[in-house]
Amino acid sequence: MTLDLRQVGSSLRVDDARSGLRSGQEVWATEAGGEPIQIAWEWTEIQPDVVALFDPMNILCNVALIDGEGHTLARSKRMLHLNNIVHQLSWRECIDRLKSRHRIGSPAQASQ
Repeated sequence: MTLDLRQVGSSLRVDDARSGLRSGQEVWATEAGGEPIQIAWEWTEIQPDVVALFDPMNILCNVALIDGEGHTLARSKRMLHLNNIVHQLSWRECIDRLKSRHRIGSPAQASQ
């Protein structure tokens, strides 16, 4: 199912006018059996053009993850699986394209 996930939303904001560092949110989605599946997370630039998950323990998903016996996964295991899914997606490349369309030329422009 990870291969079917596609970017459906993205946001970008400048967090610090001096450094020009940005952050944002990604939303990816697919369908399974006619039902929507969505996953969302926040990201941050830790230095120019280097992005990371803002909070790896705060990935949102609208479906329950279950184990082989049909039990809902504990939050820690759920986050581990969601992190693995996020890291399999090409979200960083999508952010690179978004950032290049919203390139800030200088810190002074960031505050405008």
